[in-house]
Amino acid sequence: MLLANVMLVAKREYLERVKTKAFVLSTVLIPIFFFGFMLIAAMLTKKDSGAHHIAIVSQDAALSNLIKQEIVTGADGAKFKIDTYTPSEGLQKQLDTNITEGKLEGFLLIGSENAADTSKQMQSPGGTYYSNSASDIPMQQRLSSAVRNAYVVERMKGFGVPEKEVDGLMRATGIDLQTIGVSRKSDSTATIFGAVGLMLLLYMTVLLHGINVGRSIVEEKTSRVFEVMLSVIRPDDLLAGKILGVGSVGLTQIGIWLASTGILAAFGLSMAVGGMGKVTDAIHQMPLASFFAFALCYVLGYIYYSSVAAMFGSMVNSEQEMQQMNMFVVMPLASCMAFLYPVIVHPDAWYSVALSLFPPTAPLIMFLRVTMHQPPAWELLLSLGLMFVAIYLVIWLASRIYRVGILMYGKRPNLPEILRWIRYS
Repeated sequence: MLLANVMLVAKREYLERVKTKAFVLSTVLIPIFFFGFMLIAAMLTKKDSGAHHIAIVSQDAALSNLIKQEIVTGADGAKFKIDTYTPSEGLQKQLDTNITEGKLEGFLLIGSENAADTSKQMQSPGGTYYSNSASDIPMQQRLSSAVRNAYVVERMKGFGVPEKEVDGLMRATGIDLQTIGVSRKSDSTATIFGAVGLMLLLYMTVLLHGINVGRSIVEEKTSRVFEVMLSVIRPDDLLAGKILGVGSVGLTQIGIWLASTGILAAFGLSMAVGGMGKVTDAIHQMPLASFFAFALCYVLGYIYYSSVAAMFGSMVNSEQEMQQMNMFVVMPLASCMAFLYPVIVHPDAWYSVALSLFPPTAPLIMFLRVTMHQPPAWELLLSLGLMFVAIYLVIWLASRIYRVGILMYGKRPNLPEILRWIRYS
């Protein structure tokens, strides 16, 4: 393999893609649209959260007032207008009408407690929330927490606990997380947001640019450009240059995207986009070791999947056939996303370890495990070793199929024919 030829092809592939309008638009517009939609969603959420008008119906007026205080206290900036009522004839029908006419968002009906039944005296009265929307789950959860806390406060006061002590007992207590082997305190929520954000970026870029290698081979194969290029360069050099060039395009795009998130975090603009602010701030605060792991996993994952895509691209003769073969590239990566939550919750479970050692899923899952929880050194070394072996085998197969397949036209080859290609080359 001649390095000069490889670099020449890589330079051609890189410049050919970087100069296209598609690359410029995708690199610039994707972050703009992404942050823009998150900003609009955050603004709409803030706007909607400022006009909650609900009612509380309970025979216990003191409990109603306590629930009202708990709702306002835990509102997280949202504004509430809360009316309190005692049950009366026709009240529920009137409240139903107010909800239908849009005058009321919903009302909470608190169940009455039977004071004569001692088995019921220590149980929360519970209740039912009436609303015209079946998706009003956040409000239901907020009210459930408020009723529970209010009932606990009422019972403590009933047992003679001083009000100051009640307030102190009900005050939320924060717990700091200190990861073993890390010199600074870490925010678990920020760590999860940062890890998931980088994993999604890794998933998109490996998938996009890996498949682009196969698509590029199909395009040049159908245009017969290979017949001219192969007269001056070896097939192995051509394949290596193509993988290197397209991979560099991916790294360039990732660098621009990460730089943009860093700029947003540095100027505090990410706080304006709600949940996306947590992602950008978390990525901005992550240690350099995480970015080193990200780069390593990207390179290994890209080489593996681009070689697989190149192998499939050498077999097919049209873009439609290549799209059918792409499912073999997409399925392992999609399985990583399916196991995202289980791996975050249990990074040392047997399935997490197995997925981080299995080469097709190792780049994404091992990166997630390294970011969330430092796995044993032997698992890291074994994962890297298996990944290198898998890459070597895939490149070995891809290069042999590539040598023959790029010059084959007509029907898609069957398995015996592919085996002959590998044996003859």
